[in-house]
Amino acid sequence: MARLRATGLDVAVLGDPEHEPGQVVEMTNPVVGRHARLVVREGRLVAATLVGDLSQVGTLTRLYDHGTVLGPH
Repeated sequence: MARLRATGLDVAVLGDPEHEPGQVVEMTNPVVGRHARLVVREGRLVAATLVGDLSQVGTLTRLYDHGTVLGPH
């Protein structure tokens, strides 16, 4: 996981979200300055980029590190 801060802009990256194959889920809220790009394959988080609000980075890191299956199983 890489975590950067540049001039008040927080960024966290897990894996390689630009090149990792899988289903991409993107959420953007320009009003609060938040963007998230999650890549899910076979029900598991395989990559992510968070920009702005990093309040969920701990949860996403655990899901990524443990290969937790997302959703009901």
